Amino acid sequence: MKPEAVKEAMKMFVLRLIGKIAALPLIVLTAIAGLLFNLATDLSGYVIGPALLLILGFDIYFLITTQWIHVAILTMLGAGCFVVLFGQAVVIVALERARGGLIRFMRS
Repeated sequence: MKPEAVKEAMKMFVLRLIGKIAALPLIVLTAIAGLLFNLATDLSGYVIGPALLLILGFDIYFLITTQWIHVAILTMLGAGCFVVLFGQAVVIVALERARGGLIRFMRS
């Protein structure tokens, strides 16, 4: 091999090593954040689940009694609860994908 090619290979090796060392704390941070978001999603599911059932029950009652303002408000509250749960799931998936990408980089 030519000396320039050896120097270039050594530079790439050192840069990759620095990148892998820098990626290690990021893997730990994404793992901790994923665990906390998973815990928060589970706990909020225990709170939002019964609240959604209550909202649905009152929504049906107000629908039968034709109180349309209350139906609209409760429907928006129910949709907001679903949006919160969906948003939490999106964040968890993004964290898991980021951690997976970092782990693949560490193994390369």
